[in-house]
Amino acid sequence: MPGKTRVIASLVATLATAGLTTVAAAGTAAADDPAVAPYASYAAVVDKDGKLLRGKNVEQAKRTDTGRYCVKFKAPFDANTAIVSATLNFFAFPGSIRVSPGASKRCDHDARSVYVAAVKLDNGAFVWSDAGFTVVAS
Repeated sequence: MPGKTRVIASLVATLATAGLTTVAAAGTAAADDPAVAPYASYAAVVDKDGKLLRGKNVEQAKRTDTGRYCVKFKAPFDANTAIVSATLNFFAFPGSIRVSPGASKRCDHDARSVYVAAVKLDNGAFVWSDAGFTVVAS
């Protein structure tokens, strides 16, 4: 069992270091920093304020309201046919994230934009919550 404990401790330390590295880098990354995503056609890492930290084929990311964001990808992206997934970034937990299928009125029905919404549980109710996230599409 001591070996198992050592492996778990090492994993926790590695994850903690990765999380701190992400936070440190987040303040310095430019919007045009490329993301390495060989199996995704489109990808964006967005902070809680809607700032694009890294991206692949991303035109713009913006926060439209508390917990609500639009990520606009470069042509020929089409939100009506794309497969899109989003996850909350490391320090955004606990919470939940949703990606709207297809062009959304929240993003002016722009077929190149994806609407992302983040919520958290507060006293038994879900409330809008600003949160960093990663969105990937193909």
